[in-house]
Amino acid sequence: MPYACQESMYQYIYGLAKNVIGCLPRHHPMRKPKRPYRKTGERIKNRTSVALRPLAGTARRECGHWEADMIVAGDRQHGLNVLVDGKSRLTHIRFLGHKTATATKKVMLRRLKGYPGSLTQSMTYDTGSENTLHEGMNKALGTESLFCAPDHSWEKGSVE
Repeated sequence: MPYACQESMYQYIYGLAKNVIGCLPRHHPMRKPKRPYRKTGERIKNRTSVALRPLAGTARRECGHWEADMIVAGDRQHGLNVLVDGKSRLTHIRFLGHKTATATKKVMLRRLKGYPGSLTQSMTYDTGSENTLHEGMNKALGTESLFCAPDHSWEKGSVE
């Protein structure tokens, strides 16, 4: 004997019989999605692939080619910003009170703005949302932004 499950009934009511929604035990104008809302698509504009990194930076022949990453805390609200120079392995680690692009940019600018242009040539990032303000970093420091492919963190291996 055919039967209809609870989910099928709710889909029918919210899709075709909206006049019955008020009779439901928990009547909402719209059903909540099963998964939390998350933006999809490209979040970071004007990305340049790490494959176009200068050979001197890839081979670690000269200083000034930095790699950046974020270590997220257990509560997922704050973390650490890590910057590593490819050749010298000079490392800057700073606490971030908020895991935002603005906080990341502020901390990185504070750390690197005192270096001469020859020591800030390129920055390699991952595709995290904290790196969306990379163009402002480029203008302030005179750097070039490079991005790893999604889920290819080994492309910036020094900081990993």
